[in-house]
Amino acid sequence: MWCSSNDADVPDLWAAEFFGAGEGIPLTVDKGGVQVALRTVYIWGLDPTNPDQVFEVIGLQLNGGGMTLSGSNTVPGRRYRLQFTDDLTDPGGWTDLGDEVDGTGGILDFTDPSPGNHRAYRVRVWRP
Repeated sequence: MWCSSNDADVPDLWAAEFFGAGEGIPLTVDKGGVQVALRTVYIWGLDPTNPDQVFEVIGLQLNGGGMTLSGSNTVPGRRYRLQFTDDLTDPGGWTDLGDEVDGTGGILDFTDPSPGNHRAYRVRVWRP
């Protein structure tokens, strides 16, 4: 579905940079074979026209009773924070873990010093 930048909740100038001025823009774009909301791609700071540019977990390592998760393609001007839950059936059950980290344009490592046996993780990304 194509829409205006207001419908997709992204800035007009950002949308025009990738899709042209006055043109319709998609509500979703392909990111690694998955359709992702254009607003999400804007928040992530990624190029919506490049399906191969994604933020992804590229490593998970257990170390001395802790766990380190590595994420790629971080973006300067974005903030990242690891969150966890021990119960995926509770949609509000996500807990911040560690400090907010600024994007570097490369890889960031996030550490959980005491991972549980059945813990799920996600990385929250936002524009400060």
